[in-house]
Amino acid sequence: MEKVYIKNYGVHQQFATNSAALSQLLATAGEINPHDLDYYSFSTPSVVEKKWVSREDCSVLNSMSKMAINALIDFKSKACLDEHAKAFLYTACDSEEHSFTTLFEICRKYNNDGSVWKHIQQYKEMNNPLDMLRLLPTNVLYHTSKLLRDHEEGTPLRAASLSGLVALKLAWADIVNSTAKEGAMVVSAANMLTFDSLAVFKKFGEIRQNATDASGIIPSWGAAVMSLDNDSRNALAELTSVTVHYCPKVRFEQEDWERLLGKQRTQQGEPDVIISYNNGIRAQKIAEYSALEKFFPRARVINYKAKTGYTGKLNNILDILCCLNDPAIPSGARVMLNGAGINYGIGNIWLIKS
Repeated sequence: MEKVYIKNYGVHQQFATNSAALSQLLATAGEINPHDLDYYSFSTPSVVEKKWVSREDCSVLNSMSKMAINALIDFKSKACLDEHAKAFLYTACDSEEHSFTTLFEICRKYNNDGSVWKHIQQYKEMNNPLDMLRLLPTNVLYHTSKLLRDHEEGTPLRAASLSGLVALKLAWADIVNSTAKEGAMVVSAANMLTFDSLAVFKKFGEIRQNATDASGIIPSWGAAVMSLDNDSRNALAELTSVTVHYCPKVRFEQEDWERLLGKQRTQQGEPDVIISYNNGIRAQKIAEYSALEKFFPRARVINYKAKTGYTGKLNNILDILCCLNDPAIPSGARVMLNGAGINYGIGNIWLIKS
């Protein structure tokens, strides 16, 4: 049985566009003021170094892949990508949102009242066939594996907001069991500012408009890349355990968290620090924190969503990176990080910070 270590990472996030910016973000006491944000003005990201992507690949590049590539570029500034060509690759990413560009073109062309709906069938005729490739859930896996020259295992994962944790669990298991002999790479990218995400959370009144709001998420976007292997040299942390508790529910109750945390207390003991899932929704926070208080009353609880916003599928990996950069968490600290994914379950990650 091998040990597993987090060796390096890259990040490109709404409030921290690279590793240096993330370190600075965690070194300051400031938090996001939702009143200053316009959730409906998401601009499509661009690749920081355009030479990285070939002309033919540019035509099928979607927003998730652009963010992931920018995270890889940040990773490249600290490590050699060629050394990871044989790493097992896991992606935990959103699919691209359907583009409304063609629909807007129909509206512009037929702008008289009522005439748009007479010509709506043209949508299928005008739509770009390449959109099919942009919408595939394997888009990020394709582009990142090509840039890594990766010819080993590649696995795209979809487990709601627990996707990053699930990807990390598979990577951890493959290294522990000596299956991934050359290590593993986890890539996660997500955007909670999409039309569907905003529409759903707004309908339930769970988007924060002001810092004084009692409940609601601060939706944000981002991507991260993380490398892992069994070599302790220059490690950022030792990843000691990753657990998923399958619990297909829309809302998680205190009892759900208690079932998970009770087993963790028995198996792992008590952590020094806990990074909570708490995505901003008050009822879910109460359920999680009540269970934490029951099993780990002495542990310090930290939450990073007030600094980074809620990124959905990215949040597990982003929380780890925040933990590694947080000066308030000392070297040697045992940290437990919680995660949850709607209609999938809850889980946690245990690590020892180097």
